[in-house]
Amino acid sequence: MGYTVKGYVNPYARFNLNRLIDLVAIYAPSKMEEPVAEYLIPILTPHCTHIERDKEGNLCAWKPGDSGTDTIVLCAHMDTVFFPEMERHFLVEDGYLMLDQSQLPRETERGVVRPVVLGGDDRAGIEMILALVEHYNGPLNLRLLFTTREEIGGQGMHDVNPNFLEGVTCGLVLDRRNSGDIVSRIEGRTLGSKSFVQYVRHCGEQVGVRELREVGGAFSDAYFMSRRNRIPCLNLSVGYYFPHTPKEKMDLYAFNDCVGWGLRILDNYRSSILE
Repeated sequence: MGYTVKGYVNPYARFNLNRLIDLVAIYAPSKMEEPVAEYLIPILTPHCTHIERDKEGNLCAWKPGDSGTDTIVLCAHMDTVFFPEMERHFLVEDGYLMLDQSQLPRETERGVVRPVVLGGDDRAGIEMILALVEHYNGPLNLRLLFTTREEIGGQGMHDVNPNFLEGVTCGLVLDRRNSGDIVSRIEGRTLGSKSFVQYVRHCGEQVGVRELREVGGAFSDAYFMSRRNRIPCLNLSVGYYFPHTPKEKMDLYAFNDCVGWGLRILDNYRSSILE
């Protein structure tokens, strides 16, 4: 794995750029998520009292807070859409992380780039969770869920051990393109209350998240978290664009703001926002 930096690189205070690049560099399409889990476990160990993988391969971790406080689950998925394993080079330029198009393998006959993705969907969500765990020192109990096979129908989330989610008050799924989307409904199903949405939007305004808006969404792990597990949840943007294509990129400035957004949500949380 290699990456090139062109121009000024902002010292992104809220997340670890080198770790983000490590994450996108891991080849782990659906049903091949083991390398991501192995990478995450030693990072999570200093912050969590218990870490395990369930029978579906989902990585589950507990970061306890104060006794009697609410429990929030933070969720991202470990897989990417499938693409043939190949050498990829990464480029950090003008505030974006992207694939270096000049070094991507091309098909011999047509000269077009072979199918490939950056993997910001959803390694961005994973890095956001890691950053939140490192920065948040408040009273909330956190459950961290890194799912398998999201890209092939949310199979990991559908089959997650229900014991892990027992007692969870609400959830944040960190797996949405753009910079300020708040996905509050999927296929006509409402994921979280109006007051929950308003609170999350207000937190985004406080830290300067761009293009804040409430939207309906396509399928994500939030659908099963709401439908099967009956957990109020929202799916939030994490700064990636053009997912599932060779032109996928991450807006690192927007992502830095998104991490601050998540931290503000946790820091100012109170139970009444769910009413």
